Amino acid sequence: MCVYCADAPSFTADHIIARQFFLSNRRGDLPKVPACERCNRQKSELEHYLTAVLPFGGRHPDATTNLETMVSKRLLKNQRLREQLVLGLKQSTARHPDADSLAQTSLAVPIDSVQLRRLFVLITKGLVWYHWRTILGPGYSVRAEVISEVWAKRYGQFFGMKARDHVRANLGEGTFCYEGLQAEEPREFTIWRFSIYGGACLSGDPKAPATTSSQVLAITGPDSQLHTLESALFGRISDSLTSPPHHRPRRPPL
Repeated sequence: MCVYCADAPSFTADHIIARQFFLSNRRGDLPKVPACERCNRQKSELEHYLTAVLPFGGRHPDATTNLETMVSKRLLKNQRLREQLVLGLKQSTARHPDADSLAQTSLAVPIDSVQLRRLFVLITKGLVWYHWRTILGPGYSVRAEVISEVWAKRYGQFFGMKARDHVRANLGEGTFCYEGLQAEEPREFTIWRFSIYGGACLSGDPKAPATTSSQVLAITGPDSQLHTLESALFGRISDSLTSPPHHRPRRPPL
């Protein structure tokens, strides 16, 4: 069965974290899961977009190399996306947490936060099956959100709790890192945190324009329980959809 839709039979094996996020010499032993052709195709479309955009906000040396050797070629083939990034660069400002100056910088490119969340929902479903052979079928769901640095510290306490199982992974020497916990019961109840490219810098919350984020948090479980927990963990859904976050590139657009 496809681990993403929990409905159709799987005819393909899908890399949970796309190979294109990694340099060619760091792609060994990436986790795979069974997937149907439809889910594989939809996930590939999200990956095609995000593997071209997320390296701009990277704080890992491989993100810069990725921009120079792979992203530039993708943008030459995708003129529409290239134009969107150039236009967004002229309209968006943000302060990078690693910058010496407190001033805003104009080097910020737009990112579609809806597509970002959708990809991490699928990544989470894949990891739940990969590590614990658990499929999130009807009655279970996933919520994934970018979280601020302040909330990332607060959520850190969850990962010290007693759990049925606790996993950590560092893929590509820091290119993609994740940590997950699985509850005793129900076993579909899990919590995850992700960091890509050393904590890609994201910003753009209209209520906190100076706030940056570098982690994604995801939680899975029964629909009824998630409905109770999500307001405490993520705030109102409408807040998270008000404006897409932006992230600052390490260099001008290609």
